Amino acid sequence: MGALGIKLRGAAGVVIDGGSRDLAELVGPAFADFPVFARFFDVTTTSWLGVEWNAPVRIGTATVLPGDVVVADETGVLFFPPALVPDVLRAAEEQAALEEHERELLRSGEHRFRDVYPLSPALRREYERDR
Repeated sequence: MGALGIKLRGAAGVVIDGGSRDLAELVGPAFADFPVFARFFDVTTTSWLGVEWNAPVRIGTATVLPGDVVVADETGVLFFPPALVPDVLRAAEEQAALEEHERELLRSGEHRFRDVYPLSPALRREYERDR
């Protein structure tokens, strides 16, 4: 119910630093365009602790400010200021390229896992040279 209220107020999604219920509803068609991320889901009755709207909040060890960018998937949630978007995108692209290179090395069958992940100094130098 809380997620619906937040959605109807115009939010793009919700991050809950705690539990939620009604998982089936939250992953259903009514919320297909509205991601909900919570620490856990539980069928027991929940209580609602309202907070300020569009104000700084603390989630875990992160302070989230109004306007911060939120990037999330089923493995976690990141928050960062909009000014860092170019740096975050560049770092993510570099990490994705490195991980694809590591996968290729493993698929080749020519390298041991312990040499590929993390890259041994020799394989790191080759990667940096060939980029």
